[in-house]
Amino acid sequence: MTKGSPRLGGPVLASALLVSLSLLAATPGAGAGFGPAGLAAAQPVVSTSCATTTTSARHGRLLGVVAPRAVPGGAACGATALAPNAQVRTAPPTTTSGPASTRKSAAFSGSPPLLYHGGPLMGTGTTPGDVTVVPIFWDPANTMSAAYKSVITTYVANVAADDGKPTNVYSADLQYGAGYHVHAGTAITATGAITNGCSPDSGAVYSDNSGYSECVTDAQIQAELNSVLSANSLPHDLAHSYMVLLPKGVESCSDGLDNAQGGQCTISQGGGTFCAYHSNTAADAVYSDLPFPIYSSPTGFTCGSEASLGTNQSPNGELDADVVLDVFSHELNESITDPLGSAWFDRAGNEIADDCAATYGSALGGRPGALYNQTINGAHYLTQEEFSNEDYHASKKTGCIQRVDLPIAAFKVAPRAPRVGRPVRFNARTSKGSIVAYAWNFDGAATASGRIVKHAFVTRGTHFVTLTVTDATGMQKQTTAFVVVH
Repeated sequence: MTKGSPRLGGPVLASALLVSLSLLAATPGAGAGFGPAGLAAAQPVVSTSCATTTTSARHGRLLGVVAPRAVPGGAACGATALAPNAQVRTAPPTTTSGPASTRKSAAFSGSPPLLYHGGPLMGTGTTPGDVTVVPIFWDPANTMSAAYKSVITTYVANVAADDGKPTNVYSADLQYGAGYHVHAGTAITATGAITNGCSPDSGAVYSDNSGYSECVTDAQIQAELNSVLSANSLPHDLAHSYMVLLPKGVESCSDGLDNAQGGQCTISQGGGTFCAYHSNTAADAVYSDLPFPIYSSPTGFTCGSEASLGTNQSPNGELDADVVLDVFSHELNESITDPLGSAWFDRAGNEIADDCAATYGSALGGRPGALYNQTINGAHYLTQEEFSNEDYHASKKTGCIQRVDLPIAAFKVAPRAPRVGRPVRFNARTSKGSIVAYAWNFDGAATASGRIVKHAFVTRGTHFVTLTVTDATGMQKQTTAFVVVH
């Protein structure tokens, strides 16, 4: 729960599947979007007025689906285009009525908190162990630029370099038992021919008014992945996450039906369902489908951040790569915490990233158009926040975080004017976070454990009491108070 920094957050949208683009649009959600201090006043404010349709982020074996979003004020909303560097101002989150057990904040697209369903995780301290992230550029015609590939592979290397640190979104995985144990695998260029397994939808899709020339199905992606793994002697296991990146001009569909035929595909003039998803093969190779990013699209829908911030941000100066890294982070975090669709997700089926899709939190720095909210191994990125059960349990109106927060250590003393030799009650129930341990120290000598403890001081005067709390991620926070004994 980062405080004191300007917010980048925008509409929170469902990672929805089977949603017609004619119905899908931005929903007012948590936090207005503002850049660094002093910049907000110079930027226009655009209201969002589109309706939204929310469905599950799961469809069959496709998980963590990142849904396209309507650009506020764009053609999909029947209004004029956004001004450059416009910001989106949305309504504050509210809480629905109902029993406490079913109450949820309107700031989330699912039904938090995340619940554990017994399945395996990635990146664990034991089996399956650390997770190796392997970018696979399916690029037989060599159309992806060297700069595009470099920003992505450098990102993976940076995420690995900061392995285990509580300073970026991957640290949110710690509280779910997955851990932040990442290695950078060697990037691979897949050269298998891209052939039509579905008919590419017609019409302009990208910002340069170009469209699709090929269309691949999920089965084709799996087939190419299996071929690559075989050729490179790579395993099918829960210790590797394969990030398959498609070239520009290639539509991705779940099966042989394109959007015009009612299928589930990437954005086109005839509809669109997803920007990315993750899944696994029959042999449990965990992979993500990351189509070439669509933003500033003539369709009025986007996979970029302009739906929330009014403009896309490119802190690395390579806009295509900066946009795709947002969904890359989304799918990788979900692969780690729910690789087979049987581990961590909420009652609506949403995973760790789905409940915070299109929410960016506070800007750490950068100029308009190059704002960032992540510093990973010294490099800057703008990626969505991840859902934290710990923060959500502390306050039902929070839960999306950029990095792990320290727990809050606090306690009360009773009686307030204790007497020498008489037990004094120390109660740490006002501490916040998913705390698993309470350690007490009295005058640097006597110790105790537990949320509520008692201790008798044998001399009058001023004594100090220190409480150290440890949360489920292993993070600790300490507080010390002085107690005057009469």
